[in-house]
Amino acid sequence: MKRMIIALSSCVLLAGCWGKKQEEVASQAQPTETKKTVLVVNVLDKAMYDDAHIKGSINVTMDQLAAEAEKWAKDATIVLYCSNALCTASSDTAKMLAEKGFTDVAAYEGGMAEWFQLSKKNPEFVVEGPAQAEYLSLEVQKPAEEATAPSAVKKINAEDLLKLIK
Repeated sequence: MKRMIIALSSCVLLAGCWGKKQEEVASQAQPTETKKTVLVVNVLDKAMYDDAHIKGSINVTMDQLAAEAEKWAKDATIVLYCSNALCTASSDTAKMLAEKGFTDVAAYEGGMAEWFQLSKKNPEFVVEGPAQAEYLSLEVQKPAEEATAPSAVKKINAEDLLKLIK
């Protein structure tokens, strides 16, 4: 009788271990979703960044960008922006990063001014900072294509950027 109880107990314990191992293997086999790194970079000086910037963006001035970019993954999604459509800093830095081997770089040419103006109509376009700079309220007509970013530079609009950072 004692042997039967020990044998029965062993079977129960082993069955429990077997099921647990199968669960662990099954959970390990499930693909895990990894979120790609997205960097939204304001390339203006610190005072302009402190006044107004896209929520979640970082400030890396043009003269700091090459050194700072050494810390970033080459396949990270990087969106650069400056003040408005007349400012070429975002497209210039996007081109420079692409030349350094970054594979997913874009310029948001509407810049902080467009984002600020959109925030007045749609609360999803979140602006951080007091937003006192005069340029933020000025409507700027986008110049002809050849006058802004080189054609090799990928461009992103405000709506697509918003989707990317949500």
